[in-house]
Amino acid sequence: MLRVKYSEEWQRQREQLHSTIKEYVRPFDWSYTTSYKGTVLPKSAIPPTPPPPPGSTPPPPEPPIADSRATAAPAFTSTTNPLPIPLLTLPDPILLFDNVVLYEDELADNGISLLSVKIRVMPHRLLILSRFFLRLDGVLCRIRDVRIYIDFGVPRAPGVGSIQGGGEWGTAGPGRPLVMREYTEKEGTWDEVLAGLRGVRRSEIPSVLRDAGRVVEVLGEVKRCEREMVVLG
Repeated sequence: MLRVKYSEEWQRQREQLHSTIKEYVRPFDWSYTTSYKGTVLPKSAIPPTPPPPPGSTPPPPEPPIADSRATAAPAFTSTTNPLPIPLLTLPDPILLFDNVVLYEDELADNGISLLSVKIRVMPHRLLILSRFFLRLDGVLCRIRDVRIYIDFGVPRAPGVGSIQGGGEWGTAGPGRPLVMREYTEKEGTWDEVLAGLRGVRRSEIPSVLRDAGRVVEVLGEVKRCEREMVVLG
């Protein structure tokens, strides 16, 4: 269980007062750390698309699907393929971008616990980043990222690259979207984080330690990495 920096000193000062306490009662993760990767639902559980506004052109009807596909959730399989970074760095127009904070807590003035989700939608693909950021002052910093990449299955010119079992960068064929999910964990002690910020001015360190994007760069090696993929359609 994580403890704040001054917990040992606090316990020493109150050792006699609390000597009868031998165990935790209803322990819980007060840092709100999560490794949630998302919930995979069958098509039958997805709410229907709302009707278009009056006077607008209705979307084309969806093709019928087999009953087994409607009632069974897609099954991810493990893969060693990384996300297609070359495609994500193309100068494609961004149709939608949003950043939503799901929860945030200052841990009783001992740091920050933050879970946010970013989404970026392009004409042929989208990327979702769910990031949990924990900074426990004087103790550690922790990042847990879930990246979900969806290729819409739109044909494109060959030669950009390929993903094993998925054709050109994950396209399994026209109309067959591919979904990749990558989960990573990074963590470092407070001393390790400060050592990575040696080139930063002391006056700027407090603001850097509030930026998960800056902290993740100094956390060093990935402690855990899992990659999965599934072809839809």
